[in-house]
Amino acid sequence: MDITVVICTYNGADRLPAVLDRLAAQAVAPSVNWELVVVDNNSQDQVAQVASSHPIKSLLSSRMKIVYEYRQGLAYARRRAVQVARGELLAFLDDDNLPNPNWIQEVYTFGQQYPDAGAYGSQIVGQYGSPPPPKFERIACFLAVIDRGNQSFRYDQLDRWLFPAGAGLVVRRQAWLQTVPTQPALSGVSAKGLNGKGED
Repeated sequence: MDITVVICTYNGADRLPAVLDRLAAQAVAPSVNWELVVVDNNSQDQVAQVASSHPIKSLLSSRMKIVYEYRQGLAYARRRAVQVARGELLAFLDDDNLPNPNWIQEVYTFGQQYPDAGAYGSQIVGQYGSPPPPKFERIACFLAVIDRGNQSFRYDQLDRWLFPAGAGLVVRRQAWLQTVPTQPALSGVSAKGLNGKGED
């Protein structure tokens, strides 16, 4: 399996169909073998039923899995996805990310072009209901709106404290297994702190 697309969701039943629609319409070469894993992270809505009744389920057939992670938090949900994923590349989408029509193909092409890249990120453009306030770009990254241009670059050569966003992140399975600890250092959302942000 070349790519496992992973969507971790908590109460995303209303958001998930638009993401699944975009994935079902991807322009991907027949030679690229990909699967989809949806992780229900202890949702209180009907997210699993929404995923299993979406037309993409029949399109992908055995290449789509819906799994559960009862421990709350994105770090746990992503670990659960990796346990069942079969792809060499793990491509993470949030349940409100609408990938471009060729996103999966670009994930694959970039991975082939740069086989030593352990992880790489996507450009994330916000869709706003109204124009953002002045100087919004200063905080856009905290909302996973990431636009670092159209040219690829190495993060470690740009700024050692700059990382690709978790939304749209692609990680080589081998790099994940070699570097990501089995237990997260930060997990869950707390009303008393920001430990739920950036746990991924």
